[in-house]
Amino acid sequence: MSSFFVLVLLIIFMLWGSKALVSILLATLAIGVLFRIRSSSFQSLSWLSKAQSQIVVCLVFASLEVLSLAAQGYFNDQTVVDQCSHHAARLHAEVRSSRQTSTGSSLTELDVDFIQCAGQKHTFARSVITFLPEPVQKSTEIEVVGILSEEKGKVQLEKPHITAHQPPATPSQVIQLKDSVRSATLSAISADQTALLLGLAYGDDSSMLADTKGDFKVAGLLHLTAVSGANITLIFMVIYRFGQLFYVRRTPLIMLAWTGTLAYATLVGWEGSVIRAWCMGMVGAIALVMGSGKSALPVFSTAVLFLLLLRPELSLNFGFLLSLFATVALIVIAPALTRLLECVLPKLLAEIIAVPCAASLWTAPLILILSEQFMPYSVFANVLAAPLVVPLTLTGLLALVCFLVHTPAIFELLAHLSTLFSQPLLSLADFISRLPGSTISCPLSPSSLSLTCLSVFIISGMILMLDQKLTHYLLSSTEEFSRV
Repeated sequence: MSSFFVLVLLIIFMLWGSKALVSILLATLAIGVLFRIRSSSFQSLSWLSKAQSQIVVCLVFASLEVLSLAAQGYFNDQTVVDQCSHHAARLHAEVRSSRQTSTGSSLTELDVDFIQCAGQKHTFARSVITFLPEPVQKSTEIEVVGILSEEKGKVQLEKPHITAHQPPATPSQVIQLKDSVRSATLSAISADQTALLLGLAYGDDSSMLADTKGDFKVAGLLHLTAVSGANITLIFMVIYRFGQLFYVRRTPLIMLAWTGTLAYATLVGWEGSVIRAWCMGMVGAIALVMGSGKSALPVFSTAVLFLLLLRPELSLNFGFLLSLFATVALIVIAPALTRLLECVLPKLLAEIIAVPCAASLWTAPLILILSEQFMPYSVFANVLAAPLVVPLTLTGLLALVCFLVHTPAIFELLAHLSTLFSQPLLSLADFISRLPGSTISCPLSPSSLSLTCLSVFIISGMILMLDQKLTHYLLSSTEEFSRV
């Protein structure tokens, strides 16, 4: 249950950590519990010696984390945040990303060059999030005034007012390509269908209507239109399996598939969420190809540790933690739950049900922290949506390839074909959002969070215990049958 221990520690440190630095270090130490030393020299050591070795490894990584933070100017940035918190500040920054929310405002992330506060000018290297009235083009240089604050490790600018902005002289080729693909798709199918097709393909859901986005949020399906590790794994595996048809060796195939995922990530844009998705997707893909199921958890944990060394701020990023918990749940809980469901269901159906159930279970405490509410039908909605997601994603990727090679007839055909999958998804989200009790409000408090974590602990323990008993029963039955 060390994986669950990591989940609880991360939530507690994020919620009650007085300083972001403490949260980052403790989160790194907690994740380090999952790191296992595989050297044969440790096989003869006692359990205590192994635990001590793991603690040493964790402390080494924590020390490296401090050095990484210092090199990136985190300590100076934290001092600036403490001095300017809840005071008026003027930010000179560049827009990293900007997307419209279901409330109509635009969630905008800024890469800040410097901050002016209380008559002083401070350099600043961290990103700041704010809600602007309208979306702002990426790479726009902006000057904005507001109230600076920090909550749960995120620096925010409240009551923003733009005083000056300068869009880039010419949009990048990637932005122009996305705009062209979106326009071509909109000319063939509706705005919501376009958002689903391009959203599942490479995360462009900008054409989705506000009401539709609200329905997807209530149904627990909004994550489908964000780039995730599943996209990276899917692209890697498609390229890899296609190359196997021509009897290409494994190493060149892995390099080719790796190059394909890099090209895909470049198209989407190397933002924090994309870097996170690429790393986790690559770990999953390599594990599938190399057949290292038993070592998936140590490999994944090691990748997370090195990712935190490169980007320490990710340990306080809710998107990163959601991906982390969901992925660990898929490694730890999903296989056991799949084996239990196989007793009454076909294997494919058991996997389709087990994956969203495991991910939803382990991310429930984080969802409570983020939104202070539960979506009781989200697991049911994800199970029903699962058969539609992969074909719609592949259709979107094929449509993108057809657009790049200038075959408009096939592109339009694929766009129309995608409605066979996107329209049922839209209907599903609308149906789930209209069900009674689709959203249950649950104010965040120590008691509600503790109860949620305890429930996750009990359910996870029951799943693992039942799976262990089932495995033991099957082994005993096999031995008895072989004796007969």
